[in-house]
Amino acid sequence: MRKFFTQIPKAVELLKANPTLPVRAHIEYSILAEVCLKHLYPKSEVTLNSPDSRTGNIEVTIFKSDGKKELVHSKKNGQGNITPDNVAEIMQRVIRFVE
Repeated sequence: MRKFFTQIPKAVELLKANPTLPVRAHIEYSILAEVCLKHLYPKSEVTLNSPDSRTGNIEVTIFKSDGKKELVHSKKNGQGNITPDNVAEIMQRVIRFVE
């Protein structure tokens, strides 16, 4: 059985982000990434491919209002699963790109 992490890790709670910024993201197969992104940016607009699919292609792509985008995490590119141990690092990459 697949385990879904939905509780925000303490390391993410300690991150500083501007919660008023409008962030757009496309997240493939990670509820944890979506929960953490919405914690940092409550006004974020997230499209999420369901984790029920079994492809394992876990990715987080962030879009700026100027049209620029960045793939901040990709399991396909060797960065592995998104877990409570590494999600703060992923969110730091989001913050650096957005702010």
